[in-house]
Amino acid sequence: MPFIDSLLKKAGSQDGVREEPLGSNKGPKVTEFQRRAGYSFPVPWCMCFLYWCIDEVCIDLEIENPTMRTGDCDTFLNWGHKAGLVHNEPAVGDLGFVLKSEHDAVHVFLVTDVKGSVIHTIEGNTNNDGNREGYRVCARTRSVKPTFKFVRVADVMAKPVPAETFELVGPSGSLGDLEAMHGTAWAPIRKISKALGMKSGATTLPVNDPDISWDAEDQTVTVKGKAVPGQVMLKDGLSYVPIRKLAACLGYQVSVQGRTIRLT
Repeated sequence: MPFIDSLLKKAGSQDGVREEPLGSNKGPKVTEFQRRAGYSFPVPWCMCFLYWCIDEVCIDLEIENPTMRTGDCDTFLNWGHKAGLVHNEPAVGDLGFVLKSEHDAVHVFLVTDVKGSVIHTIEGNTNNDGNREGYRVCARTRSVKPTFKFVRVADVMAKPVPAETFELVGPSGSLGDLEAMHGTAWAPIRKISKALGMKSGATTLPVNDPDISWDAEDQTVTVKGKAVPGQVMLKDGLSYVPIRKLAACLGYQVSVQGRTIRLT
């Protein structure tokens, strides 16, 4: 299945990513995992990592990500139960959850191979010793246990939904296309800020720019000294915010006509 093959490859490409400094739940790539899952502050990131992997594959395949956006193991597992995706036995491509109790999942990994009762995995926020509060992405070998539950995310990819795109039009003309995820169109801050006449704009966080800055205390982006409400998403080192939030911060009105978003 293209989704599973792509998911294994994407996760494997991150093998060796580490926290900076170790034990901090921080670091450029770790922060990107956390931002993608919706967090603006350091959190344990095993689920954030796998949500990022799923989302990256959906972007590559140009399909909507149908899974729950979260970095919380319990929340994702509960979504899996409601969607009828939870199994007791593993399959390649499953997300395996380690349960401390029936309703308390404390860690998650991606199943990359199954050999009887032995599985190979790749997982984040762990280490070679198996600590679930570790510091890196790494491949591991585990024995299947009764305390594991497996969410078969590939099942919800059987009927992929094409990702939505919208053309963004400003007062001076087209500003390019925006991708919408779960009904929200995300705007790259640097591109939009430059197009709307601001100084150079931000390429990465932290931001150092006369018009755009990164507020480390509140963990948010400020534009002309005003905080952009809502979360910031990091993708490939770039910062994105919902276009409606950015427009409101800049004093623009937003209207949607078909596949066109207009700023006035």
